[in-house]
Amino acid sequence: MKKTSYISIVSLLCLVACQEPVNYLELGQNFFKAEETMELTASSTRVELDREKLDDIALTFQWTSAREMPDDYIPTYITKIDIAGNNFNTCVRTVEDDGVFSKSFTNAQLQSYILEKWGKSYVRPVTIQFGVLCKWDGGNQYVMPEVRTINIEVRPFRPLTFDVDKLYASGDAVMGATRIQMKQTPENEFQYAAHIPLRKGLLTLPVVYDGVTTYIAPSDLDGSTIMDAEDEPVTMRPDAVGWTIAEEGTYRIVVNIQNKTVRIYSPATDLKPKTFSGHFGPVGTYNEDVEFTLNPEGNVNGTPWLFGFKGDNMDGSGWLTKDVKFEFSEADPQLLVYSGADVKGDKCIALINWLTSDGNPYTNYDSAFYIVPKKSAPGTYQVNKNTWYDIAYGFLRDPNLMVDGVPIGADLRAIKFLFRNDQNASTPVNFIMIDFRNDRIYFDKK
Repeated sequence: MKKTSYISIVSLLCLVACQEPVNYLELGQNFFKAEETMELTASSTRVELDREKLDDIALTFQWTSAREMPDDYIPTYITKIDIAGNNFNTCVRTVEDDGVFSKSFTNAQLQSYILEKWGKSYVRPVTIQFGVLCKWDGGNQYVMPEVRTINIEVRPFRPLTFDVDKLYASGDAVMGATRIQMKQTPENEFQYAAHIPLRKGLLTLPVVYDGVTTYIAPSDLDGSTIMDAEDEPVTMRPDAVGWTIAEEGTYRIVVNIQNKTVRIYSPATDLKPKTFSGHFGPVGTYNEDVEFTLNPEGNVNGTPWLFGFKGDNMDGSGWLTKDVKFEFSEADPQLLVYSGADVKGDKCIALINWLTSDGNPYTNYDSAFYIVPKKSAPGTYQVNKNTWYDIAYGFLRDPNLMVDGVPIGADLRAIKFLFRNDQNASTPVNFIMIDFRNDRIYFDKK
């Protein structure tokens, strides 16, 4: 059993603050000072969740009663659970019943909290924090609450999914081929997508696994018309059951084998790539209003989009430029993914060849289109792994580029992501997602 220790007053305020407002400025010394007695323990310091036993208890916390108070003080115990380091800002909070001194969580509960509520990945353990607070109501003096917290390492399980070696779009609705292999999307290993022309007819989704072909099919066999741009639950069947395509055009098909859903976008609802506009310059002879569309098919004349990282080298020797490629997701053309060598130090991200002039792409970092933290002041801004951040982007020296009413275009390169931890040591990442549809960016280390 792991036993907690006393926590600082700062941690106490964080735990109390979640729906427990107290005006500490008015308290003065008007509260009981007494020796605290509450202790908190956990059934284990490390837990590995079991997907075969979803309803079984995975982790139990127990605590002893807080200090004795006069009868006119009524104690209330409140428990909270969150990712460690969040200061209980995203906690699951429970006011416990009288006489309850323990709290248990099943495998299913913890898995859901970690993956769905807190947005963490199953690929690595996470540290969760559990806290219990005892506060008193009544009496004529304020009583300082007793608070205990404890951290536990929890490893989620790999979700149970459809078994897939290869996934295809097929049926007589597929034009020009008997079937088209769908791509595994770079942002999610459990997601496959295709953006393909279809004609009127039947669309099927055959799956090949271990040499056997089955079909992903609508769970409701009476509703085989597409639920346009909406997730639809699916099942696996041995026969070629699918969806009726009523209109010819280009469709986007997204299959999630973890959630067991299919989303099909018709030509009317299909997701469009991002179009950027702004003022480019003045630099050299260029000083103009410009616009370009970040098409997955490439730049003008099919030139691949070329990105780079620009910023200070870790050893302080100068500027680092590195030509890199971001892969477009077939699931959404406004989602771009980098997966490659480590990115370290202080960096901003630059789209170098954002347009062409007379058929020649710009490849100068002074004329680049920059993607930076959404901040109104120059500086380096700490990023952490497995986390999303808001972004700003635009042309270097664009006078109309603003964040919170402050112009930032004068030198976007001075607003950078900082890939270091709190101890100023290197914290490299090698997986980046740029989500232009929601103006955010994600960093992780795979």
